[in-house]
Amino acid sequence: MKTFEKLSIRCHILGISISELCRRADVGRQTVEYWSKVEPQTLVILEKLQTELTKLEYEHNTAKAISIEKRKRHKR
Repeated sequence: MKTFEKLSIRCHILGISISELCRRADVGRQTVEYWSKVEPQTLVILEKLQTELTKLEYEHNTAKAISIEKRKRHKR
């Protein structure tokens, strides 16, 4: 899913427009409008990095939770 689509969905859920989001974030509306037509490679790369970080965080947190659970069982 493109960045523009993700922003649009999140704004819709919050009941604000893309224009309002741009005003609040001090980002030119034209920039975001351009993204609706052409997804810049920088955003594609950033999305890949964020996806990988999310996976790593999940793995880290899962391993940590398992470790805590093992310690709890061991103390019983």
